Amino acid sequence: MSRTTTTRYAVGLTAGAALALAGCSSATPQPGTTSAGNTSATTAATPSSTATSATSTATGSATATASGIPEGAKVHSVAGAAAFVRHYFAQVNVAWTQPRTGLLPPLCLPSSKSCASTEQTAADLVQKSQHYSGDPVKVNTADDLGKDGAQQLILFTGTQEQRDIVDSSGRVVSTDSKKDLRRAFSLEWDSGMWKVATIKDYR
Repeated sequence: MSRTTTTRYAVGLTAGAALALAGCSSATPQPGTTSAGNTSATTAATPSSTATSATSTATGSATATASGIPEGAKVHSVAGAAAFVRHYFAQVNVAWTQPRTGLLPPLCLPSSKSCASTEQTAADLVQKSQHYSGDPVKVNTADDLGKDGAQQLILFTGTQEQRDIVDSSGRVVSTDSKKDLRRAFSLEWDSGMWKVATIKDYR
């Protein structure tokens, strides 16, 4: 069974493309492919192990609700913002492995291009009956980067895992390569919860 080392779905994770998770472009992936100290926000757990879906018994959709956010990620504090970033990636893992739509928009401001692109990847996977063979993202740390006006900045570090994207018959469509990730999240406190404003590559 042949594999390719480049996938169009990987645009959300690779630093080179820097689209869905970097938040630096309005482009969307195509189908089939300053410091204010440090928080103790490190996690070694796989994000999806703590993820709770929005509510759906059918693969491919989820009710657009933020009710599944862990209690720790609902706190208006630096630690709460860091926990929210971990939850965001837990939901990315769910959205791309099941796959499901509707999990990410409630976590983001409508203006967030990175969120829109990551959600589009989920929609493309659903439409093509494809999914990731395992969690595409592992979270290592989520640390305080200080504030930018009213926005809380969080530095995420993690790993884009080497994962296959497979179709409904189990055939490998493409494969993501393993890469280190560093992303700066800008979060806003909106309607009683954190929401993603931007996600940018951080070097």
